Amino acid sequence: MNLKFFENENFYKPLLFTSVFIGCYIRLSGLDLQSLWLDELYSVSACSYKFFDMISIWLLRDLHPPLYQLILFFWVKLAGNSEIMVRMPSVTAGIFTIIGIYFLSSKIFNRYVALSASILTSLSASAIVYSQEARPYSFLMLFSALSTLLWINAVKKISTGELKSKDFIIYCIFCSLTAFTHYFGAGLIFFQLIYIIFAALQYKNSIKPFILLSLALAFVFIPWLMLHFHFVSVPDNSFWIKSPDLSSFIALTNFLFNKKLVIFLFLPVFLSISCCIKELREKKARIMPDSSVICLLYILLAPVIAVFLLSNKANVFYPRYFIIILPAFYLLVSLLTSKNPFFNGIKGNIYIFSLSFIAFVLFLFVKGNNVWDNDESFFKPFKQQYRESAKYIMENYNSQNSIIYLDKYPLLYLYYFKRYNKDTKLALIYPNNPSKAQINSVKSKFNNIFVISNFFPAKQENLFSLKEEGFSCNEKAFIDIYIYDCKLAKKPLKQDHD
Repeated sequence: MNLKFFENENFYKPLLFTSVFIGCYIRLSGLDLQSLWLDELYSVSACSYKFFDMISIWLLRDLHPPLYQLILFFWVKLAGNSEIMVRMPSVTAGIFTIIGIYFLSSKIFNRYVALSASILTSLSASAIVYSQEARPYSFLMLFSALSTLLWINAVKKISTGELKSKDFIIYCIFCSLTAFTHYFGAGLIFFQLIYIIFAALQYKNSIKPFILLSLALAFVFIPWLMLHFHFVSVPDNSFWIKSPDLSSFIALTNFLFNKKLVIFLFLPVFLSISCCIKELREKKARIMPDSSVICLLYILLAPVIAVFLLSNKANVFYPRYFIIILPAFYLLVSLLTSKNPFFNGIKGNIYIFSLSFIAFVLFLFVKGNNVWDNDESFFKPFKQQYRESAKYIMENYNSQNSIIYLDKYPLLYLYYFKRYNKDTKLALIYPNNPSKAQINSVKSKFNNIFVISNFFPAKQENLFSLKEEGFSCNEKAFIDIYIYDCKLAKKPLKQDHD
């Protein structure tokens, strides 16, 4: 097929517009389809406090740096805390990521690399999912993408002696934004600074500014780190994330691109690598630090290797945390594809768009092609159903004889309880494992007890005291939420202790 017809502005621009439009549209679609889940409710509930109370009670005890929570706090005060509104900052960050990658890549590389990278970002299942979540990951991807591109640009300009104060200042700003969004973002900046100082030493240029930048960031970030870790503990082997194994790397691959199609994405990349190696051998050329391919390979692999080694002490190897390397991966694939003579120019853009669109359709409509640990497609509920479970409880709640035992902080549940029952003062008890003494104390007043269990069904021994005191419990299962509707029988149930 002769593709010369497509090698003109009249085809290039519609391809760019189509991919960006699809990416923006899907990020804005169905923002209230999924219930807010545990982590999102944590972020949103923190915004219900006054500013200084939010900092001391919630922000210092969260596992993440403060930037996203501060953004969300002021946004909620301005726009409200509906599901759509609390997710809108993440949507905005996701859209800016597509646009930012395109414009910066076109300046550093060329428009074909920029278009491929923006297509991969726009149609990325992982980027879409976290663009619709009221958590820091969409901002983390935005700042990681921009800091990575600015870092590559700085390395290139160090090698030519063209680095300007403006370039340095802008890079400093995005270093700070990335570090204060997430600790994995801070790790990304750490690896960038190590590399850029090495490059500066290699080219004997701009050494002092980047050493000073590293010290300045350390001076600002380390005091926060020390203060924060006074309130939170480092995850150990009992943490919910398990030690990494082969399945962890398969999940990471699927996070980067659909695992069923990723081999087709790598096909032009493998051919390009072999061509590059052959060219280096023929020219007997040295690999220099300002090589974009080397920069991207380094910033892609260094965090993965470091986290894998760190997991011997703390299990934090989890796909969503590697959203910091998603832009680098898409840029590397786009760059190597463009170097392949069979896929260069618009031909590579067409190939990547076609492959990305197939993966995108599978993600939206076909079960088992997602980035989370279940078999649902994008337009089916897959997040914890706090909303649905709260609605069920409130529809069956009687203020005269009902009480609710919670397994998490009451404020998380109140977000939806208040939506479905605005007039009644709720009787809540935390935690959700009622003892015999507690049951006896409420038994005379309440004959209907709701017990809520997160993620896993309640253990039967946890319901034993209720059954012993004459309550009969029916389980109502939602996604990762289990409700036990326990009603007092006319006669206490006899227990066989033999």
